[in-house]
Amino acid sequence: TGYLTRVFFKDGHDVKEGDPLFLIDPRPYEAILQEARAQLGRAEARVKRLDLDLARAEKLLPERNISKEDYDKVVGDRSEAIAEVRARQAAVEQADLNFRFTGIKSPISGRVSRTMVDEGNLVSANITALTTIVAMDPIYAYFDVDERTVQRIRRRIAAGEVDSAREKEVKIYLGLDSDEGYPYEGVIDFIDNTLNQGTGTLKVRARFDNKKETLSPGYHVRLRMPEGRPYTALAVPERAIGTMQGQKFVFVVNGKDDVEYRGVTLGRAQGDLRIIAKGLEGNERVIVDGLQRVRAGVKVAPKPLAADPQPQESASKNAGTEGAAGNGEIKKPGAESASESGSK
Repeated sequence: TGYLTRVFFKDGHDVKEGDPLFLIDPRPYEAILQEARAQLGRAEARVKRLDLDLARAEKLLPERNISKEDYDKVVGDRSEAIAEVRARQAAVEQADLNFRFTGIKSPISGRVSRTMVDEGNLVSANITALTTIVAMDPIYAYFDVDERTVQRIRRRIAAGEVDSAREKEVKIYLGLDSDEGYPYEGVIDFIDNTLNQGTGTLKVRARFDNKKETLSPGYHVRLRMPEGRPYTALAVPERAIGTMQGQKFVFVVNGKDDVEYRGVTLGRAQGDLRIIAKGLEGNERVIVDGLQRVRAGVKVAPKPLAADPQPQESASKNAGTEGAAGNGEIKKPGAESASESGSK
């Protein structure tokens, strides 16, 4: 508590840990510190005097030139004086702390906000907010995981299918509203110990490096947390998948350039690709363009696609769903642009 006399920073600038921020008038606290030191000196002088009294009493006691009662009084007075010295030392330490606290330093490295109190105003200890500082690197993202997902992941951890973030570094990916996908990679560094009974969710925190300061506190972000260990997945372009009576299928071209119908079971979407859980082996040629012009059993003249619609990516970055998901390497079968034989 005291009058604010100096402000050392510019509003909105970066500060480092230990940089001076404010100075509260130190003179009242310096006076209290000097008084405490004087009281300590007085107590130490009393101990020295009682040390001499005790030395003389110890010489007189064997010859009974001093009564046992007077000797015990000297010993007791010296013990009380030593305790008084310790109390005065504590008072000096407290006064010194208060004196040094008048110079307020930044507890962390980060970006400081505006000054909330102007020079010359009275501030109250533990009440008046002077400014705020936020750490920019690293930066943290908090999110909530629903109870059902928590239970599923813990069952998989117990079965050895998933690594626990408390025992091994678990990666997580972040995207801003203006980003496509999840370009920022971080790690889970905190999982709460209880679920919030009001929301039925578990609080989790992720840490992201932010040396370029592209992320800022307060941003709304999207998070993708891979669930499970990497595995190889087969994927085809989304436009290669057709639907017939609720059944998903693709057309493949055999070695004789004949079209074959393949029913497939779909997995997760990976950008423009869709994982095929069942139905393809991985060495087929899948028709991507011209699906409306072909049917099973016809002969076609397939042509490779001019460009790969999406480069192969590691699904440890792109696989999964928001909250929890599988991950793995994406492998694509041969993609063909097919036209029926004899037609264009």
